[in-house]
Amino acid sequence: MAKTCGSGLIKLALIIINFVFLILGGVVTFVGYKLTDLNNKASGAFTLAEIDFKSISWVVLAVGVIILLIAALGFFGSCCESSAMLNIYGFLLIALIVAEIYVVVRSIKSNVNVSFSFWHCINFFHTFFLKKNFID
Repeated sequence: MAKTCGSGLIKLALIIINFVFLILGGVVTFVGYKLTDLNNKASGAFTLAEIDFKSISWVVLAVGVIILLIAALGFFGSCCESSAMLNIYGFLLIALIVAEIYVVVRSIKSNVNVSFSFWHCINFFHTFFLKKNFID
């Protein structure tokens, strides 16, 4: 396939955007790790106003790792021009968008404040992808 200026710009934009998200994912992962480390050192200090900061720190850590992995797939897939990595990257982005839409619709239907629930997304992926498509 012939390379054009447009495809070169798209590749460069994909590399830059994923590099930025790679750094941000690393920062979020580091913050989540430090929060869990603080929870382990001061076990009773992180319950303020009935908010369990221990579980929040694990969610921050998990979200950071997910961002880091997806951005790494996009970054290295675009650098190496690996179609397999870019296909996985695209599938994961579409799956995240579907999960976000699912969480928002479910929150609106139940008249609860719109908030991200990590476990709702995991449950959705489990029921939609595993049970529907592979166990039939």
